[in-house]
Amino acid sequence: GEADVGWAGSEAAAIKAAVGGTRPDACSIALSGERSFYRRIELPAAAQREINNVLAFELESTVPFEMDDAVFDYRILKSASSDTIPIFAALARVEDVRGRITPVREAIGIEPERVGSGPLPLANLVAVMPELERPAIPGPIAILDLGEHASEVAILVGDEAVFARTLSRGTR
Repeated sequence: GEADVGWAGSEAAAIKAAVGGTRPDACSIALSGERSFYRRIELPAAAQREINNVLAFELESTVPFEMDDAVFDYRILKSASSDTIPIFAALARVEDVRGRITPVREAIGIEPERVGSGPLPLANLVAVMPELERPAIPGPIAILDLGEHASEVAILVGDEAVFARTLSRGTR
């Protein structure tokens, strides 16, 4: 929390204190859903070979910043149609991602291997809760992480996150 960072003096010092004297083999970071953008886009099947270039162009018109200032990742979703490629993408500003990576690198001396984005890591629950992938009543599953200041929502269909949103409402 903010009090812990204030006590430690900086975010890097708080991370270093939490890790103690150990040096982890690997690490991941998480970017707040409030600093992330999520888009679901359907591309023509003919775009399969140039998906990175085509997707960057398509995403640029949907976010309030230039793609040169952004990083993104995507998943190709399962589809019943062979005419289109359904894609779920997560985007963020480069400066926001660097702002999360830098204190971790300063604190523990290694580069994070993965970046989680808002509610998307909730989809990993499928690995430990198979009933999420095959619910008793077929249909989408909503996972809500209710926080004090914000809440995270992920909608899963099978083992895929097909929708994500961070809400600026929490228990407070």
